[in-house]
Amino acid sequence: MSINCYIRGLVNKMIANQMKRYLIMSLSVLLLMAATVHARQADSLRTYQEKLFMGVRAGMPMAEADFSSFGADRFRPSWSLGINAGYRFTDVLSLELSANWGQLYLGEKGCCLDYQYFLGSDMNRYHPDLIPEGMSGQYYRDIKNITFTQRYGLQMNMNILGFFRRTKTGPWRLELAPAIYAVGTSSDIVTKKDRTPFVEDISKWHLGYGGLLQATYAINRNMNIGLYGGYTQVTGKQMDGMPGLHTSNFIIDAGVRFTFSLIKKKRAVRPSAPAAASSVQPVQPSQPSQPVQADEEVPFQNLEGAGHVTQPEEAVASDRTDGAAAADRNEGAVAADPAGEAAPAGRTDKAVTEDVDGVTEPAPSKETQPSEVQPSETQVEDSRFPIIYFSFNSIWIEPSERGKVKEIAEIMKADKSIRVRVTGWCDPVGSEEANKRVSLQRAEAVKRVLGQWLVPADRIETVGGGIKKDAASYSEARNATTIEIF
Repeated sequence: MSINCYIRGLVNKMIANQMKRYLIMSLSVLLLMAATVHARQADSLRTYQEKLFMGVRAGMPMAEADFSSFGADRFRPSWSLGINAGYRFTDVLSLELSANWGQLYLGEKGCCLDYQYFLGSDMNRYHPDLIPEGMSGQYYRDIKNITFTQRYGLQMNMNILGFFRRTKTGPWRLELAPAIYAVGTSSDIVTKKDRTPFVEDISKWHLGYGGLLQATYAINRNMNIGLYGGYTQVTGKQMDGMPGLHTSNFIIDAGVRFTFSLIKKKRAVRPSAPAAASSVQPVQPSQPSQPVQADEEVPFQNLEGAGHVTQPEEAVASDRTDGAAAADRNEGAVAADPAGEAAPAGRTDKAVTEDVDGVTEPAPSKETQPSEVQPSETQVEDSRFPIIYFSFNSIWIEPSERGKVKEIAEIMKADKSIRVRVTGWCDPVGSEEANKRVSLQRAEAVKRVLGQWLVPADRIETVGGGIKKDAASYSEARNATTIEIF
């Protein structure tokens, strides 16, 4: 009989372990398939995520101690509810606090039924042949266990899809989450027939450890929905309060979760309107010109291989024969002509330029300028469309800016008659030619992402504006603006 009980207990344990493996494997395969289907649409489906988030979860846990959810007579489903809050450090890593409450319904295992164990009023287990005379109690076959659980945990979420470029900016998150818990249990032993209490409120605290596999999908700007499955190993005495017989003591979780990002609405800082040409006043020669400070970012090799100019904007050319200072590239700075008279750099009739050999020559007049005039001279800003900003020397639209592209796409899809012009801009660092090319690439990048949001290409015109001379700062100059065209 003892060998039979041992074998049956071993089989039950193997079945429970196998179910855990199947649960994790099934969730992994299902969620990886879903992520693969949407991988090609990762950029177009990106939802702007803030760092702070909170959520709720609901599930159906299963447990095993001396008694089990997989009882000898039938399976007993349970329930759990929880809340969570966390902080997202990167696309890969986040930290989360959780609190979970639930109730487990457990029944006797098969070997306990075969042995006809008896639970005495002194909370000891007896073989039917060894029950003390006059001892009151209940046979295992006639009782069941109800255990209330509370778990407070800290988990670290690692987004597997965040390691791959094509999926890290997508709406799917597939996370492995190792966790530790403080587990409180309170157990009642009642009769199966009429739930008459036999022993009540057997309370304990335990240390728990384990992990979760969870997958979420971003429905909109601030809401995610997903599935989770997890395992918690409970240390110490059996959580069901029964006399110790088996070594298993764990909880298996499965359920759904809803997560809400705490979004802070940001107002884009728009460049100031360009000043009218007539409002530019010459600087008096007696007033020394103040050099404009260079951008804090150090120039490096341009995307297309053309390096940015490394000459500081406030530096004075040492090889000029006339002793005049080099002209500042920013609007409002002062350049000196060969005669030593100061004039605004924005004026072309007295501005001078310097070639490679250091010999100065007159800059072309306004009449001889190329036909590609800065669009900012004639373009009126459309406040409906947000401005998209770029990092230094980059045409990549950052995840924090992609939500703005989505806003533009939603406006255009709501009104099919709208056609727009996207104009890319650069800061003054680098040559005119390089900045002209990069500014067009920035406009094309916006057009490409709008296409991923199903906006037809024939409704979008792109322009490379070159250097944004009227921006309040270098960081604001690196942008792409959108206006409606008729």
